[in-house]
Amino acid sequence: AHPELDITGYAGSDSLYRSSLQYSETRGDYGLVFDYGALSSEGFRQYSAAERHHVNTKLVKKGEGSKTTFILNALDQKKSEDPGSLILNDFRTNPYAADTGNLAFKAGKKFVQAIAGVVHESGSPSAGLLTLRTHLATRDLDNPGRVSTSYILIDRMHFGVGADYQTPVTVFESAGKLSLGAEFDHVKDDRKGRANSGGVATGDLSRNEDNIASNFGVYARGDWFLSDTLSLTTGLRFSQVKLQVKDYYFLETTPQDGSGSRTYSGVSPVVGLVRHIGPNQNLFANFGQSFETPTLNEVLYTPVGSATCTGTTCTENRFYGLDPATSRQLEFGWKWRQAQRGYLTASVFFTRTQDDIVPNFLSASAAAWQNVDTERKGLELSSQWMWSKNLSSTASLTWLRAIYKEGATIRGAANFRSTVTGG
Repeated sequence: AHPELDITGYAGSDSLYRSSLQYSETRGDYGLVFDYGALSSEGFRQYSAAERHHVNTKLVKKGEGSKTTFILNALDQKKSEDPGSLILNDFRTNPYAADTGNLAFKAGKKFVQAIAGVVHESGSPSAGLLTLRTHLATRDLDNPGRVSTSYILIDRMHFGVGADYQTPVTVFESAGKLSLGAEFDHVKDDRKGRANSGGVATGDLSRNEDNIASNFGVYARGDWFLSDTLSLTTGLRFSQVKLQVKDYYFLETTPQDGSGSRTYSGVSPVVGLVRHIGPNQNLFANFGQSFETPTLNEVLYTPVGSATCTGTTCTENRFYGLDPATSRQLEFGWKWRQAQRGYLTASVFFTRTQDDIVPNFLSASAAAWQNVDTERKGLELSSQWMWSKNLSSTASLTWLRAIYKEGATIRGAANFRSTVTGG
């Protein structure tokens, strides 16, 4: 293919400027894509400016029955001003104003991040396809908050490897496709905290810790064609996630070591059945069970302050006491599709979650979480239709009923409490 070069530029209100340069070329067994973009804007609200630059590159090398892809992405987010939200009376007075705290302490973030990865594929779907991947990523973040005590600095290192193998199989005279895979990922954040003096990190450290997360998973998936009118999807995944905090900061007057760890393990099965009524429509039913651990951000803070907890109440909510959320989902539906024209889908669903992860304590600079059982059920309708080659329409509707199955109290600063009644 001939080399292609595309240069674009945009300008808009609020000093918006956006530009990009894209270059692509294929030469023999090699293919290259390069993309550079830049954006800057003063924002339509007070203190809402943004500026960023990014580079994305991809190099593909094809061989005899194989393909190797090299990827490099880099993003320099030079400015992300955060105007915050307003209470109703302030919004009515000046809807474009920034929150006073966000403005005074220059809340927002700036960061530089990059990721390099390699994906290697060998074989073919008809005879067996092996995919191997690995990546390494870094992130350097400055994150001033909206209060004088909040200026977070994070240096992140992240790497991962994975393998997937797909092959056609026949079981009990039923043709199908089997996928087997394994993956491992690890991330480490060097997190520090300082005082915030008008958007400048000052004073001694108020936090100094390593936040570490690693996950290991193995999975198997099978798609089976039981007959001309019936197909089956099955899957099973085992996951193990370890979250850990290494606390190097201790108050001399009231020593508190925030170190701790928790390992979560779970199995997630799924099974789906499709009845092909005709070439254009089918009925389907799916059942699955999911396993969701807390995120690193959800385990880093515990409720503090005499207004919200006393004695052992705070320590009971340390992250290694937070359980994973396990959900069971059931879905039934109907799908109709006409080639090149459009589709119509209708489905009903039911989800029950044990130990859902919901807010426990909220403040201007942190949030802590708790486990509560929840339930969701609803109906979804969606459609798309191509009226002509230049005109199409889409429509969707969701009715949802979501409830707490048990009571919970959500707390905040200044003795704020909101009680949710079970049901």
